[in-house]
Amino acid sequence: MTEDAYQIYLREHEEEYARDRMITDRESFEDALRTTRVQHAAMLPQGLKTPDQFFFVIADKGSGRVVGYLWFSLRRASRELYLCHILIKETERRRGYGRSALEALDDKAKELGCRAIWLNVMAHNQGAIDFYRAQGYRVGAVHMSKHHDPD
Repeated sequence: MTEDAYQIYLREHEEEYARDRMITDRESFEDALRTTRVQHAAMLPQGLKTPDQFFFVIADKGSGRVVGYLWFSLRRASRELYLCHILIKETERRRGYGRSALEALDDKAKELGCRAIWLNVMAHNQGAIDFYRAQGYRVGAVHMSKHHDPD
């Protein structure tokens, strides 16, 4: 991924993730976006060049048109990959791009000698949950929260 593509991806991802946080964490968009950017700054202190963080453009094989992005991290000590994010553009979904990207990720995991791929998915995103299950992913943990309304 080039630096220009990374900046486009990061902007799209931050906005999408902030919208998800609005649902799961009941934050305003502005607060959710701020939280997302703080998290990215901590996770990606060197941006695209942060060690063990890998970013790929997902492109249509025929046209070369960008249809999405994939970001994963390598956890060397545990020999695991962590799928940080996959984004298939709304207009390009249900055309096999996500499945192909996950197949490529499987190949990369095997190439790197990884024993597992982990990911998180928002509980409200049933479409993504169904998609990951169809690709062979299973629930390995459940993250729960309880929110209190401010006084």
